[in-house]
Amino acid sequence: MAFVADEREVQSWSINRTSREMLQRLHLRRVNSIKVTRRCGGALLHIGLDPKEEVLMGSGYRIDAIVEVNEKTIAVEVDGPSHFIGRSKSPTGSTILKRRQVPPIDGIELVSVPYWNWDKLGKDKAKKQEYLRHLLGLKIDNE
Repeated sequence: MAFVADEREVQSWSINRTSREMLQRLHLRRVNSIKVTRRCGGALLHIGLDPKEEVLMGSGYRIDAIVEVNEKTIAVEVDGPSHFIGRSKSPTGSTILKRRQVPPIDGIELVSVPYWNWDKLGKDKAKKQEYLRHLLGLKIDNE
């Protein structure tokens, strides 16, 4: 007995497969972004800061980490691939809006850790800590 499908069924299978593949890629991007955020939080601890992670701000935005540096509150956003258009380094509209709105509404500075900068540092914990110190305006031990 042969199975015969009409054109609409074949299109439906194709769409479902494509949708499933897209969802899997989005899930993978989200999981990778979460891993980077956790590693960044760990590095913040290692440079002597006490990050508060996944903080819901008064503006309604959720911030990856909040730290106190030199009596100043700084929001640290770890921007994974989903914060950028395609494979470019151009931020999405929602990322741009968040960067513009958080500082004046919540009264804090916001710094971004783009995933490609973080990934470029590899597994070198000292380089990651130095990168965060520089980004946050902290003095490095030999300065």
